[in-house]
Amino acid sequence: MERDDFDEAAPGEIVPTTTSKGPASRPREDYQQRYQSERSENILELVMRLFEDPYLDVNTAADWLDVEYSTANRLNGQLENDGILEELTGKGRNRFYRASEVFQIINRPIDQL
Repeated sequence: MERDDFDEAAPGEIVPTTTSKGPASRPREDYQQRYQSERSENILELVMRLFEDPYLDVNTAADWLDVEYSTANRLNGQLENDGILEELTGKGRNRFYRASEVFQIINRPIDQL
C-alpha cells in the first residue's frame, strides 16, 4: 500500500482507504456524524443551562459541559454568531458573555409574561 491509500479519520488516526477488495468503508464519515451528534448535544445542554444562569465565560461553559476549553470556546463562538450570546467585555481574552434574550425573559415582571 502507498501513503495515498490511507486517510486520517481522526487526529492522529490513519486508516486504509482502499483494500484488496476495493474501497474501504469511510470511518471519517462515521467520526463526523458522531462528532456532529456530540456537538449538537453540547450546544443544546449549553443553551438549557443559560436559562439557569444567563452569564458565562468559556471556563464556565467548559465546566457545565465537562468539555475542554477549546470545545467550549467553539460552542460559545457559535452561539455568539447565532445571536444567542452577547460578548460584554470587548476584549480578545477573558471574554464574558450574556444570553440577553434569556436575561430579559427571566427578569421580566411576572405579570408581563
